[in-house]
Amino acid sequence: HTFFFFDGHQMPMTLCRDAADHGLLGVTVTDHYDFFASGVHNYYDYFYKERRARIGQMRHIWAGALKVRYGIELGQPQCDMAGYRRVMAREDFDAVIGSIHNLNDGTSIYDKEYRDHSDCAAVLEEYFSMMLEMTEKCDIDILGHIDYPLRVMDGAFEGEADLSDMREYIIPILKVCAEKGIAIEINTAGMRKWLGVPGPAPWVLREHKRLGGKNVTLGSDTHRFGDCACGFAEAAALAHEGGFDSAVWFDGRRPIEVSL
Repeated sequence: HTFFFFDGHQMPMTLCRDAADHGLLGVTVTDHYDFFASGVHNYYDYFYKERRARIGQMRHIWAGALKVRYGIELGQPQCDMAGYRRVMAREDFDAVIGSIHNLNDGTSIYDKEYRDHSDCAAVLEEYFSMMLEMTEKCDIDILGHIDYPLRVMDGAFEGEADLSDMREYIIPILKVCAEKGIAIEINTAGMRKWLGVPGPAPWVLREHKRLGGKNVTLGSDTHRFGDCACGFAEAAALAHEGGFDSAVWFDGRRPIEVSL
């Protein structure tokens, strides 16, 4: 993620430098576009032209050294299908991530106060119900950070942080992903939170594979310089534990396999 979204803290050029310093093959810019039933989501559009221009510059400057790809992270797009279709129709993305950041009433999962286990359980049930609807209705390449709420629930969350008690909600999502060829993201941002490990839990990846899922991606969910590729060794180990010997990246929305 870059400066061109409200929670990004780096310019595209510094993202490229960070990726190159970590020896990456390339980097995909996937700034957030969050959708709401109210239809108000203009921050992404405000920087639309400048973002595209900067990515064009990145591709030119880093040609031959780093593959620079243009993606997007759609937040709860099923909440505004007309807006989602408009965004998808106007641009040619290399990769489309689908994720959930806000509940149906617009409440931010990140900013919400979690007092006890019942608060956590209620949010997780709604979160996974929304995720199932998103995977069913929307055309995405990657399902982003399945365990996102756990990053902010911290002390209020009781039990194992592997979401095994949410199995009945997660399995139908993985089934849709397998049927539609949606890759599961192994996201390392949780390592920078109280969790201390990448996610999702190994059982989620194993179930994805058992149901016919073929692909996983590695994502550091970078918002500031120094985080790019953070935890990729642990993410690769998690992929192996989940039964995957390779990951994919996307070019023109086509998965390109890379051995782990």
